Amino acid sequence: MCHKIATAHPFITVLESSHVGLSQIRNKAVSMSTGQYITFVDSDDEIAPNTYRPLLELLEHNPDLDIVEFPIHKGYPKEGLNTWKPFNDKQFTSAKHYWLQTQAYRHCFACNKIFHRQLLTNNPFHTVKAFEDVELMTRLLPLNPTIATTSHGMYRYYDTPTSITHEADSQALQTLFDLQRPVYEQLPSADYQLSLINIAIDIFRLTGKRNPIGRKPYFNSIKQIICNLLGVNTLYTIIKYVRS
Repeated sequence: MCHKIATAHPFITVLESSHVGLSQIRNKAVSMSTGQYITFVDSDDEIAPNTYRPLLELLEHNPDLDIVEFPIHKGYPKEGLNTWKPFNDKQFTSAKHYWLQTQAYRHCFACNKIFHRQLLTNNPFHTVKAFEDVELMTRLLPLNPTIATTSHGMYRYYDTPTSITHEADSQALQTLFDLQRPVYEQLPSADYQLSLINIAIDIFRLTGKRNPIGRKPYFNSIKQIICNLLGVNTLYTIIKYVRS
């Protein structure tokens, strides 16, 4: 099918590769590209009609932008659930402000972003067990890229049995925790801590490992009250006995 489409549209190039991970094939595609901007679409997802045109117009009128992020709709057919992450039309000259104000640690996806090609050429995807997108975004953060969020368009993500939300094992979750924790330590917030606590609890339930999380003056949930008053080890112990 891909070759048939490429034959009809000469501007499309089909890149075939076997036994290569996601990061390697993305980096290969970036190295072969000649356009100014790069975006990614998974084979089992969709882009809503008329998504890219207004985004490219935004980039054309704001050539200093490194990344544009647009809304993502996540569908979970098996559970009958849907979540939607909308955005306001805003430009961030501080990547740290973007990270905290939009809670970007909760949507570190590459799929609902358009990247300036030079940004990915200079900062290619790294090979990690899982959460390649999180690894990339946490690594780009100190470089302070100029980022815009927009209300235009929609990326439609469909949860499947092979998606990371189903296949994430304890090692993958530990990778996620290890990627997010140092950023959280630099940019703490109540919601960021709660996100990290939830990852740590998932790891503990799977392996018994007690990842450290320092106390902060955040008391927005029962988990945070226990963690920040009594310590995260007390939280792990309560979870252990509640399970048993």
